[in-house]
Amino acid sequence: MLFVGERGHLISNYDKHELGPGDTFQNWIRPAKSIPPSIGHHAEWIAACKARTQPTCWFGYAGPLTEAVLLANAAYRGARAQVVSWDAAAMRIGNNLAQKFLDAPLRAGFAG
Repeated sequence: MLFVGERGHLISNYDKHELGPGDTFQNWIRPAKSIPPSIGHHAEWIAACKARTQPTCWFGYAGPLTEAVLLANAAYRGARAQVVSWDAAAMRIGNNLAQKFLDAPLRAGFAG
């Protein structure tokens, strides 16, 4: 994952976090770890089912995250270099070229 900001960038994955450019962040000190290590998505889901608890990536978190990722892909593919608006209640993006990536044909027997 690459995040680009006004003063630099962050490259991050499960195993590393790299700030750059190096001279800008040479005195940066990593904060103390505050999130416990994961036992893995599948193991955590099974443990939550057995204990009747909520996993860290529950649907209330994962749903909006997935919406944002899919929306970003639709905007990237259909509305390059254009500003788009998003109506979450109506599930409509303010660009017809990008909207086509969000509208999938429904299978027989399903209504939209």
